[in-house]
Amino acid sequence: MEEENEFIVNKEKVGINGEVKINIYNGDYSWDEVMLIEPDRVIEARNTCVNSGMRYLIQSGDAKDFNYLALGTSSPTCASTDTTLTSEEYRKVVTDQNVTGQIYKATTFLAAGDGNGQSYNELGLINSASPGGILLDHSTFTQFAKDATKTVTIEVDVTFTPG
Repeated sequence: MEEENEFIVNKEKVGINGEVKINIYNGDYSWDEVMLIEPDRVIEARNTCVNSGMRYLIQSGDAKDFNYLALGTSSPTCASTDTTLTSEEYRKVVTDQNVTGQIYKATTFLAAGDGNGQSYNELGLINSASPGGILLDHSTFTQFAKDATKTVTIEVDVTFTPG
């Protein structure tokens, strides 16, 4: 059963949960090309929304402030009290963000030349380009090795539900 974090906003309970989908393409493709083809591998995982990110959202109200994706090489048990990735190795600006109804979606495109030489298995959305910042979510997943033969898209969904 998926755990849902709950917060009180304007005296109303709000549930927050998320999902991650990693699409891996064998080859060097552009953003436009990956929108038209099927991935060679898909990894899906649960996404833990963390307290620091939720507090920020309650105060600022804009999920689009979390416009950087951080990738790491550790596989901890994610908790709502996390404030950083365990072993961050790479950070990139999010390629596309949108809010549809109660779902915030951030998609990040890793071209064949991006983030190579690591085997990733943790990620999070952060509101800063430099080390540090506020973490919105934290997820671990089945490891994938990123090298120049792979193009990757990472979709992070955060869903807000009235409680």
